[in-house]
Amino acid sequence: MALGNKKLKFGAKARDEAPIPNFKKDHTLK
Repeated sequence: MALGNKKLKFGAKARDEAPIPNFKKDHTLK
């Protein structure tokens, strides 16, 4: 569970800081 939580936090952080719109869009769709 801790691993999943870490992954979720990282995903959210990456999505917020991603300079590439395509990456953001791809991340939001999943």
